[in-house]
Amino acid sequence: MSSRFTWRVLLLFAVTSVGMADAGAPVQWRMDALVQLPIDRAISNRGTVARVYKSDIYVFGHQSLSQETVRLYVLRSGRTTWDTLTLSTTVPGITDDLDRRGQFADLHVDSARIVLLYWRKALVYSRTTEDEASLSRVIPLGSSYDQIGLARTDCYVWMCAMTGQPSRVRVARLNLAAGTVLSEVALPDPPGMPYTYFYPRRVVQVVEDGIIVSEVASPKAVRYSFDGWPIDTLDFGLSSWSSQAAQAVERLVRDTVLAALPVKVLLDSLRPIVYAAPNVRTLTRIDHRTIVATIQWADTNTRGLYSGVPRSSHSVLRRNVDGQWFVLCDSLPDSSPELMSPIADSIPYPLSYAYFPGGEGVVYRILPFPEAALRAASFGEMRKVADEYAIENEEEAYSLVLYRIGQHD
Repeated sequence: MSSRFTWRVLLLFAVTSVGMADAGAPVQWRMDALVQLPIDRAISNRGTVARVYKSDIYVFGHQSLSQETVRLYVLRSGRTTWDTLTLSTTVPGITDDLDRRGQFADLHVDSARIVLLYWRKALVYSRTTEDEASLSRVIPLGSSYDQIGLARTDCYVWMCAMTGQPSRVRVARLNLAAGTVLSEVALPDPPGMPYTYFYPRRVVQVVEDGIIVSEVASPKAVRYSFDGWPIDTLDFGLSSWSSQAAQAVERLVRDTVLAALPVKVLLDSLRPIVYAAPNVRTLTRIDHRTIVATIQWADTNTRGLYSGVPRSSHSVLRRNVDGQWFVLCDSLPDSSPELMSPIADSIPYPLSYAYFPGGEGVVYRILPFPEAALRAASFGEMRKVADEYAIENEEEAYSLVLYRIGQHD
């Protein structure tokens, strides 16, 4: 099954030949592609996950396991139609005891398998052909996780959130072939853990040489071994940082918890402090040796498409051939183009902190833009077309924007 769409390509995977900029070379965010997503009630800018594997784009929308089948959309490299893989969630002998509660969290794709991460379980599908996959395992995880990925040759799931579970920062290693959890480690809460009440907060990433946990309220991260032992501290290279707000947050949380006040009271008290101080909103793995820490600052953009929105910047860290992490760029600015700015690969739509890792060196955003908006000549026209579409149509349409860190022209 396939659905046709019109798309606009802006350097679709062309930056791959350039690769990540070398140390000392100026870098910037670039748009790889602007692609219309299938019209489907499950597809939106909330709960939809995209992955790039061997230049094919996979998209999975928010779907419940109460359904007997779910849909995975695939856009093959060089094609202009989305194919649909129908995945069964009901297989006798495999799903007899499946707990169908919980929301979809993340997606992993490789040549042999497709893995859907749902709350406290992972559904493993074996790929029989390019267009077919059958459910072969359901792995019960015990704890809830919201991210999945490969490091070295192993598959990991991880989570960092203010939850009621005993350990709030967790990483587990899975054996996808056997359908088992090989190991699980609990890590200390990072300073500024209460900031994770505010979504999104991806502050843990699993990389080739360990587990990296951002300190959230300070411009650095701790790298742990896969057994949970601290190895070293990575500095994001930012000197203009105040720790006063972080200390205020810790005191406020402590006092609120001691007073047994409702969570809403805590959140209402935290919000003005959190947004009035710099903090790490996301920690994102770009590839096997590159991570990006996205910082939200206390001031706002004063002009452009994101005028009035809290200013963001990105610290890019890279691991060299000797295994040492260094700051490739300490303050890569986010884009805030003018409304009349032409849409181009070197003038990307703002990432802010609402982007996610896509695999193969790209990150992505999903925006409420219909097909017609992709043909716009400027950002202002794009937004106008999107607004008109939302007023005139009952169905919602979304587009996928892929980004890569490349060199200046």
